Amino acid sequence: MTMPSLIANYQKSQFEAGVKKVASVTGQAVTKLMADEGVNKVTETSLLYDPDGDNKYKLGGEFLDKYFNVVSKCETYEQCFGEIYKRSNANASGRLGPFSYFFGEEACKILADGVSICLAAGNTYAPVQIYFDLNGKRGPNRDGYDLFYFNVYYDGSVSEVTPECRNANNPNCLCNASSDCSIDGRIRMCKEGFYSGYGVGCFTYLQQNGFKIDY
Repeated sequence: MTMPSLIANYQKSQFEAGVKKVASVTGQAVTKLMADEGVNKVTETSLLYDPDGDNKYKLGGEFLDKYFNVVSKCETYEQCFGEIYKRSNANASGRLGPFSYFFGEEACKILADGVSICLAAGNTYAPVQIYFDLNGKRGPNRDGYDLFYFNVYYDGSVSEVTPECRNANNPNCLCNASSDCSIDGRIRMCKEGFYSGYGVGCFTYLQQNGFKIDY
């Protein structure tokens, strides 16, 4: 193999290990959070509920600082993420959403291993959305390679697919008219590189594929 091929394969193996590690650390952190607070649903934790505020979502800093190895805060988009991301099929994509609006204050941090990670408020079924770039702003800046997305569900599980829809034979797993939230639908999104970017579908694919990037 040529040197560029060896380097590319090594980088891909690092990304495969990296996304698996982020998923594992996140799952452990959520489990620890629920145990520490004596609840069995993410929606009942302090991560999502601020009893003294008008906004029930209390995302980011406290949870990340307590359960992750944080070294600094993302003050700006440019500090932590690439300018442009390509989709998993290599077509042009765009930025990772409006930084100050899409994510709450203190919700984006840089971890000791170089991962840039952001938490955003989700919805009733998927209370927390997590976006992360495995090597920050450095390349390849491509969905499903160094940029990924997944949810933390109300039961504390880490996935892109609701617990009810993890049976691939369930015919009722549609988020809306344009977004298929079944396992098969998410995998198709990753491999075809459509929908909203951010690597949507790619985490599902890796979970089903032993965390091997071969798309």
